[in-house]
This record gives sequence, C-alpha cells and structure tokens, in this order.
Amino acid sequence: MEDFEKDVFTDGYVDKAIFQSTYLREWYTNGFNDIEQNASLLDRFPGKLQVNGRFDPRDGDAGLEQLEADHAKYGIKGVKLYTAEWNAGSRGWKLTDPAAVPFLDMCADLGIKNIHIHKGPTIRPLDRDAFDVADVDHVASDFTDLNALCLRNADGTDRDFTSGILNTNKKNLNTWILGAKAVNMAYMLSGQLAATKLSVNHGFTNPAVIVDTVGTTKNVTQLMAYANSLLCADGVTLGGDPNRAEQERVKNILDKINNGGSFVQPTAANCPYTFLAVP
Repeated sequence: MEDFEKDVFTDGYVDKAIFQSTYLREWYTNGFNDIEQNASLLDRFPGKLQVNGRFDPRDGDAGLEQLEADHAKYGIKGVKLYTAEWNAGSRGWKLTDPAAVPFLDMCADLGIKNIHIHKGPTIRPLDRDAFDVADVDHVASDFTDLNALCLRNADGTDRDFTSGILNTNKKNLNTWILGAKAVNMAYMLSGQLAATKLSVNHGFTNPAVIVDTVGTTKNVTQLMAYANSLLCADGVTLGGDPNRAEQERVKNILDKINNGGSFVQPTAANCPYTFLAVP
C-alpha cells in the first residue's frame, strides 16, 4: 500500500484516481479487484479515490439488484464492463445482447454516465470475439447522432431522443418514424434522414456512393448534410410552401437509398463492385 501511495500520489502527482472494479471470479476466488476491495481504501485516501462498479448481464435480476445496491452504497459514477469475462460456462457477452438493455437502462436511471468497456488484445484462454469493438457503436452512437440533426415532428417542433433510457429512445424512434406523414414534408424528410443515418452508422449503406446529380453532385454523406440544412431552415412545409418541393425531392432520394435502390455512378471509382474484362 505504501508503494501505491508513493507511485500514484507522491511521485505521480495524481489528484484523483479511479478504481475500476474487475471480478473475473472464474479465475480469482475473491475477485481480481472487486468493489469491496477497492472501497476499503476510501478512508485511507479521503477525496482522492473514486470507486466505480461493474455489471454482467448474465447475472440477471441479482446483477441488477447488486448494481443498484453498489450505487446506493458508494455513489458510483461509472461501471467497468469486461465483455470477455467467463460466467457459468459462458465465455463472453456483447453490449448488443438483449440481456444488457436493463442494465444500461438502470445506469441511465441512476445517473451512471461513464461506461468503461474493456476492449483490447486477447490473451489465452479469453476469446478474441468477446473483445470485438463492433458492439460499441450500437449503444453509443445511434441517438447521439440523431440528436445532432434538425429532425422535425408533424407540427414542426424539434424531435430529439434524450430520455436517457435506451429502450425508451428505441420505442420513441420506432413510433416517430412509422408515424411520419407528408402533410408536413419536413416530418417525412426527417424520418427518411434518420433511417439513412442509422443505416450508414451500422454499415448497411455506403456513404461514398453518388446519389444526387442535381446542382452540386452529392454522395450519401453530402446529401444527408444537405437534407439536414433544409430541415434546419424550414421545419413546417405544408402544401404551398416554397420549400416543400425541394424537401420532397430529397426525401424521395433518401427513400430510394433506404429501400435498396440503385444509382448509376459517374465513374467506375464510385462503383462498389469490381468488373473483370472478358476477352
């Protein structure tokens, strides 16, 4: 303990350190450094240590109860997630697993905003796929990206997804998109823009493909930015509005993208396929 104090606070000039709780009880009977072990140092270094918790969705209801109890006892502000950890025969989990949703929801409800996900080079016997970072985008970027857009409701007001609860945001997004009507073209354009943005985020749509040649040639990324500028400029485009026609034109292109439509590319460089010459 003296070495820790010297290395971190004396020689290291650290103002405040964060202890990330890691259990790994498949290999360590008492945990690698569980929250109780970490918390035992709080009194020795008052004001200098922040203890974070953890969760494992495979623990089910007992895990949710423990997360809530740890927050009540220690005021945790973050959780350390070790997705490659073994648990009762399971060799890892992903943030996209349905079982993870209640835990992420609870973190949002409790104000636990710092989600520390352990991803890195694997060592035996841990599985490499459990360290894959592909699951992070699904929970980290979707609604942050949408909140940055000028999405509109039927009445022209801003549409954001900021409940702080992932499941609620998903349900609200689904209801909002399915309810999009062209009475206010800005609402219909917003629904198509949101769908395209999510499709690009998840790798279903190539953002570099040229999709609009009217005026300045635009790829998917550029068209999304242009659509967003139209929505920022006019959020209520009813019949007779001078901006309605252009919003409808762009909406139709996004609709075509979202439904797998094809676009002729001006050069072979923009084509996602390679063609071999036949002699």
